[in-house]
Amino acid sequence: MHGSSVLLALAIVPGVAAAQTTTPTPGTTYTVVDYGTNQVGVMLGTDTSWSNDTPSFRVTLQSGHDVLGNDQFALGGNMPITFVTEGHDEFGISTNNTALEFPPSLRLRLWPNNTVRLYVEVGLGLLWLVTNESTDFYTNEDSDLGFMTRSALGLEIGKPSGFMLLVEPLGTRTYWMGDTYGRVGFMIGGGLRM
Repeated sequence: MHGSSVLLALAIVPGVAAAQTTTPTPGTTYTVVDYGTNQVGVMLGTDTSWSNDTPSFRVTLQSGHDVLGNDQFALGGNMPITFVTEGHDEFGISTNNTALEFPPSLRLRLWPNNTVRLYVEVGLGLLWLVTNESTDFYTNEDSDLGFMTRSALGLEIGKPSGFMLLVEPLGTRTYWMGDTYGRVGFMIGGGLRM
């Protein structure tokens, strides 16, 4: 009798489990997340200070990875490394500033499965600045290390996985190096999402 109860219970359990299996409701649409979660890119651009100082030339190499997301958003990290140069002449003194920026950033992308994807970035990191001043009589070089923050609003245009055009119409940077400096500008480039 006891053995029969066990056999009967074993026969019923698969049936109960099968009855509890969720089946898709007819007419329901399921979106497959099929975008690349890794990206690399190269961007060129310019920026100027809030006081309309001399524009700079900027080159950025970046690499990032999404850590979570769905068909509505993707959240991840981005590591842009930017080379910046800017120079001007004033009162017979020629000044050239060259900098490297290292601001690890948090990136939020909207609609990662679409052809056009909006992104917002914020970052905090280090800035290394080398300043050269020269006249007809002397040359002076100075370097400094400071902190910086950055923010950006941009678009990725292209297939969710594959080549993409990067357009960043608004980017801001604030430098803390004794004094505080703010800059605003734009960048454009290309990349690959894998």
